[in-house]
Amino acid sequence: IPANIYRFFVKYLTGVGTSPASTETKPFSISPTSLPQSLTVENVTSNSIMVTWQPPAVLAIGLDLDDLLYKLVIKGENGYEKVIVTADYEFTVMEPLDATKYTFDVSVVIDRKLLEAPPCDLCEFNSTKLSLDMEVFEKSDVVTTSVFSKPLPPKLVQVIDAEVTLSSAVLKWDQPTDLAEGSTILHYVLEYTAVNENGTEAFSGTEGQLIVTETQIEMI
Repeated sequence: IPANIYRFFVKYLTGVGTSPASTETKPFSISPTSLPQSLTVENVTSNSIMVTWQPPAVLAIGLDLDDLLYKLVIKGENGYEKVIVTADYEFTVMEPLDATKYTFDVSVVIDRKLLEAPPCDLCEFNSTKLSLDMEVFEKSDVVTTSVFSKPLPPKLVQVIDAEVTLSSAVLKWDQPTDLAEGSTILHYVLEYTAVNENGTEAFSGTEGQLIVTETQIEMI
């Protein structure tokens, strides 16, 4: 049950009875909500990266979704870090650096103030005693995803006259100088169109696209 304190002990059962109990664990607490759900990179463009998530599925009694905020920590492998606290279920990073891996961590923050309880005759019914001997252990209270921003462009190599004929030409390029850590190049997309002899006007209907895995191609 969320937002409760637990302690455990163990017994074993045999054919002749139950053993004495083991030593109890120290008390430990359970988070008031489950983790945020469905953290997803929705869209990556040249100018932005958009991530979305959904609220937790389980909430402690007395909490509702209006009590929750979300802490989003954004980290880039270049040392970039930004922390956002929002009530929304999405966030967009504008103008991300090219060829960079970004990591997004989302956790729940309870947006509720503690108020002083009014005087009462039976205060044990509206108070809680927390043990100072609570077990402290690392809890996974975040969900994480990562994405690569758009890569740097390849660099075209000057065409060599000897590799140009009346019917073909060899095109070459160098791969980008920097790649995001952990990323690989799957292929290059070569777009082309025919133009007039001055190179000032494209001929309609001659556009094309090729998928190339090497860093050169002979166009015929």
